[in-house]
Amino acid sequence: MGQMRFVTPRPERMTPEVVKRTYCSSLEGIPWECQSRIENNSLIVDRPSDEAGNLNIPWFVPGHGQLVITSTSLMQRPEAYQLEVELARGTLNRLRNSVSLASLSGWEVPSSIIEEMNLAQQLFIRAATSQHMPGQAAKWAEESLTHSIQGAEDFGLQRARFLLNSRQQQIAKLPTLWAARCESKQLRQRVRKSLSSTFNSMSVSMPWKRISTDAGQYRWDALDKQIQWCRRKEMKVIAGPLVQLNQDNVPDWIYLWEDDFSAIQSYYTDYVREVVKRFSDDVDIWNSIANLNVDNCLSLSEEQLLLMAVSTIETIRQHDTSTPLIFTVSQPWGEYLAQSTRDMSPMTFADTLVRSDLGINGIGLEINWGFHDENTLPRDLLELSQHIDRWSHLGLPLVIHLTISELPAEANEDTSSMSNSDDTVSLTSRSRNILTVLASKPAVQALIWNQLVDPKSGSQPGAGLFDVNGKPKPILKDLHDLRHNYLS
Repeated sequence: MGQMRFVTPRPERMTPEVVKRTYCSSLEGIPWECQSRIENNSLIVDRPSDEAGNLNIPWFVPGHGQLVITSTSLMQRPEAYQLEVELARGTLNRLRNSVSLASLSGWEVPSSIIEEMNLAQQLFIRAATSQHMPGQAAKWAEESLTHSIQGAEDFGLQRARFLLNSRQQQIAKLPTLWAARCESKQLRQRVRKSLSSTFNSMSVSMPWKRISTDAGQYRWDALDKQIQWCRRKEMKVIAGPLVQLNQDNVPDWIYLWEDDFSAIQSYYTDYVREVVKRFSDDVDIWNSIANLNVDNCLSLSEEQLLLMAVSTIETIRQHDTSTPLIFTVSQPWGEYLAQSTRDMSPMTFADTLVRSDLGINGIGLEINWGFHDENTLPRDLLELSQHIDRWSHLGLPLVIHLTISELPAEANEDTSSMSNSDDTVSLTSRSRNILTVLASKPAVQALIWNQLVDPKSGSQPGAGLFDVNGKPKPILKDLHDLRHNYLS
C-alpha cells in the first residue's frame, strides 16, 4: 500500500467533489484505484502501489475554469509535497517538452506561447525556492500554473490550426465524417433542416430497449423512417451502438436472466443478427459495442464483457463482411479505474479487441466533457491533443463521440472566493476550440456530437445542439462553419 501527502495553505479549495475526483496514476498515465481524503488540512491519497506516480486533481485556473492538472512523477516519501508547487512543476514541464518537440519538427512556435512559458518558468523558480514560506510559494506557483495553462491552451489551438491548414494544402476538403447522434423521436421539422446543412453523416441510435420491449419482438418503423430520411439527404449512416450495457439500452425483460450469461448472450446475438440483416444495405459504419469498459448494469465479469464484445463483432461479420465496423470505449483517460476494481484500462480493453483479428476497422472514443461520474474530466487543449495522439498509436482510425456539458458553478469559479466575470469559461468558445483540435488530427476520421437535444436531467446538462424547445444553440453554427470551411 502506498500513500502520498500534499499540503496547501488554502485547504478550503479541497472541496468534497475535488477530493473525490483526485487520483494517482502510473508513469503510463493509467489511474490506480485510490482513496483520497483530507486529514489535518493535508490531502492524502492512498493507493495500492508505492511506485512513483502522478497526482491528477481538478483545479481551478483563472480564465479557464476547472481542469484536471497533473504533477510530474513523484516518488513516495514521508514528507508532504507542496500541492501548488507540484502542479505548477508538472504543467510547466509538459509545456516545455511540447515546445521543444514542436521546434524540432520544424514548426515555428508562436512567440506568445514562448512568452507564457518563460513567465511560467520565472514564477516557478521563485515558488520552488520559497517553499519555506508556503503561502508565498503557493502564490507564485499558482501564477506560474496560470501562465503554463494559457501557453498549453494556445499551443494546442495554434498547432491544430497549423495542421488543418497544412492538410488543406494537400486536399482542399477533408473527408472527415461530421455527424450528430440522433434518435428517431428527435427528428422534428426544425431540427431536420439544421442537421442536413451542418452534417454529412448521422449517428443513428439503436437502443435495444425501445426496439424490443418483449423478448423476440422488434419494432422497426421508427428506425426505417430515420434511415430513409438520412438516405434522402445523402448522409452517411453510422448505426449503433448495437450493444451497450446501461439502463437506457438494456430491455427490462433481460433481467429475468441476469444470472444466466449464456441466455443473455443468446438474446443479444439474436438481436444483433436481426438488426444487421435488416439494415446492412443502408448502413455505412457499424458501431458494434459501446462503453463495455465502463457500463455494466448486468454485473458481468470483465471476461464476460470481452466475450460479449467478441460475440457481437463476430455476429455482425457473419452477416455483413464488408461494411466498416468500429467499437467504442468511454472515458479514454480511464478515470473510472480510480474508483473501481476493474483491471483493464481503456487502452488495454481496446488493444485486446484490436489484436483479436475480428475485422475491426476503427476505434470510437466517447468523450463526454464534464464533472459527473460518467463524464471525462476536462483537460487543457494540449493534453487533449496529446491523448488523441496516444490512441492513434493503435494504428486504426478514430471516431470521436463528443459532448461538452455546461459546467457546475463551482467549476467556473474559485470556490474559496468570489470570482470575477473574466474567470467564467465560455462554453461556446471552449467547444469551438476542442472541435478544432479534434478536426486537425489525421487519425480522427469521424466526429459525432453525442447529444442532439438538451436533456431534462442526467449527466450531460446543456450538452445538446438544441435546447429543450428545439431552438438551435451557438455550438451548432460552429459545427456548421467547421464543416463548410474544412470538410467535404
